[in-house]
Amino acid sequence: MNIILSTNVIKSTRSLLLVCTIFISIISCSSRDEDPTTNSKNSIIPEGTMLIVNIEGIAEDNNVIPLASASLNTEKSNTLTGKTIIAKEKMVSVGNFDALVSAEGGMRVENNANAMAYQPSNLLPIAALTQSPVASGIQYRILIYDATGTQLISNTPALSGTNPNIKVDAGKRYQWYAFSTNENSVPDINAQGVVSGNNLSNKDVLYSQGIIDTQYGQNYLNVVFKRNTARIALDLDTRGMFGTINNTTSVELGTGTGSGFTSIIQTGDLNIFTGQYSNLQNISPITGSSMTNKAGAGGAAGATKTAVFYTVRTTNIPVNNLRFRLNQLDITMDNSSTRSFSNSIIPYNNTALTPALGNNYSLNARLIESGIRVKGLLWGRTNLLYSSSQSDAYRFRVDNEYSQPDMNTEYWNWMSATPTGASSDNVDPCSKVYPAGEWRMPTSAEFSSLGQPDDKKENYGLFLGATFSAVYNLDAGNSLNTSYPVNSQNLFVAFYGYRTKSIFGNTVISDSPGGLLGGALGSGSGYYWSSTQVNASNANYWYMNYTRLLILANWSTADIRSGAKSDGRMVRCVRSVQASNT
Repeated sequence: MNIILSTNVIKSTRSLLLVCTIFISIISCSSRDEDPTTNSKNSIIPEGTMLIVNIEGIAEDNNVIPLASASLNTEKSNTLTGKTIIAKEKMVSVGNFDALVSAEGGMRVENNANAMAYQPSNLLPIAALTQSPVASGIQYRILIYDATGTQLISNTPALSGTNPNIKVDAGKRYQWYAFSTNENSVPDINAQGVVSGNNLSNKDVLYSQGIIDTQYGQNYLNVVFKRNTARIALDLDTRGMFGTINNTTSVELGTGTGSGFTSIIQTGDLNIFTGQYSNLQNISPITGSSMTNKAGAGGAAGATKTAVFYTVRTTNIPVNNLRFRLNQLDITMDNSSTRSFSNSIIPYNNTALTPALGNNYSLNARLIESGIRVKGLLWGRTNLLYSSSQSDAYRFRVDNEYSQPDMNTEYWNWMSATPTGASSDNVDPCSKVYPAGEWRMPTSAEFSSLGQPDDKKENYGLFLGATFSAVYNLDAGNSLNTSYPVNSQNLFVAFYGYRTKSIFGNTVISDSPGGLLGGALGSGSGYYWSSTQVNASNANYWYMNYTRLLILANWSTADIRSGAKSDGRMVRCVRSVQASNT
């Protein structure tokens, strides 16, 4: 009896152990399903069916995008680009100033720059692509829909470089969409899958979409963005106006003239299913505070800035109809004053152009101080000086409101590369004013053609000091430009004497303006170099003298004289080309 009981106990025990073993195995399997593991990128991924999103980069000009063959949905993108001249460089005049303008475009032809879909977990991640990367911290939105595209499965905002994991079902087909504004925030869609144009205004919209078939395990979705706007960058250069661009400057791009000016920079509502825009509307002008200093442009910081426009408008721009408008141009001058110009429209002699989404266009505008037209020539408004502390050392004075120039920066030896340089340099310093070659020294014949001044100015200090000037009026049909100082609106030729060696061998300024007792006594002369050489030692210059003794004042006639090339005299430049070539 005892033996029988023992046998039954053993059988019952064995059955119990078998049941426990099976139960423990089931629990163990269930626990493994829930335990995290790591993928080849060392990120924590639950087992099951997961979609791992990776941003590979942005398809750019001149790149061929190689996408590895790791999925049934392999898609490739070939980008073939080239630079196209839209407008050859020409000089245009807009009254307030002149401009050297040009334009070009980088055209792209693409075949489905969408990304790859599924990659088995036993393969390495897709090889690095040659397109530009998306900067770390840029936010994007990845949207997963069912195969019909009607049911939203996941709406996930993510940061580039974080590779979000999205849970999906194995053995299904999904439609996916990704977009970004290339910033550290990203807008959302509405119930119809539309992003409001208000949230895309002048944004670098990145977009991509595709289909993925999933299998159990890790599915890699490698996204290559395409740019979904036309990018137009305007390089605005004020080095030729001898100042830097203020934050209050305001610029926009468009077509037409005057009141018919129409903006070509527009935003719109983005349909993520089609990548198309609707409800187009103009964006606000770009201000100087939103522009960036152009790297490697030369000149002072802030003298060349880039305004970047993003537009979804793809309407044709007719021949010779591309424009940009400076609603306001405010420039900080060397003396910290502000020079302002309003409502200036600058034209391009462009070919017919239809902006295309994904293409880049570059507009260039080098602004140049306008000249004063007298006797058919465009004369500089102020004298030439040399500022060794600035990148653009050859500059025009801000104004004519001063009594005594610096001996070493404004009195020039004849045809010398620097004010005190050798005449044997045989360098026209006016030609060095930025942009090089737009200005030159006048000939003695051109100085002579001025004849006698239309007006003469004398200004005395209370006890000491004086300034004297000859003034030539503009040619008939030309108007005063009130954006410039009063004494720079006509041809204002001030007297400053000349630099020479005294009998003691020291450098002095001779015949410079002077006065006593508020005008009871006064004298001074003007000396301006021409480019005309007389002989190896001498060259011609413009000359005029003023003297006063009590109530008796005498102005000499303006004439051409000859003097030593080694003496320092003023230089007033004229434009190399007397009219715009458009």
